[in-house]
Parts: sequence; C-alpha cells; structure tokens
Amino acid sequence: MLIIKFVNDGTGTPSHINGNYDYEVFVNQTKIAEGRVENHDRRYGWEGLLQDLLYKLRVEREALWRKRQ
Repeated sequence: MLIIKFVNDGTGTPSHINGNYDYEVFVNQTKIAEGRVENHDRRYGWEGLLQDLLYKLRVEREALWRKRQ
C-alpha cells in the first residue's frame, strides 16, 4: 500500500493563500521518501498539493540526471 502523508507546518503566508507542508511517502510501513512542499496555493486543494509534490520530485530527479551526465 502506498501512503502519502502531508502535514501543514503553519508557516504559510499571513493571508492563508499559500501553505508549506512536510511530506512522507510510505510503502506499507517503510518510509521511502520525505521532504517539503513550499508555497502551495491552497485554492487548488489536496489535488494541487499532490501535483506540486510530483512536480518537485520530477524537477529534482531531472537535476540529478543532468548532474550525472
């Protein structure tokens, strides 16, 4: 089972439009990833938060690929 856990850390913008979140990703009970998503626009809800995470991970992975070449 894949579990993605987001926790709002309370450090978003004063207007409550953007939020910062810590995340953890588990396969069953084994943590396989953790990190932070910053400046999520709350108007896009949890779906947008998940998209922000996927975008962040893709950018990081592509940077690693470029570094190895």
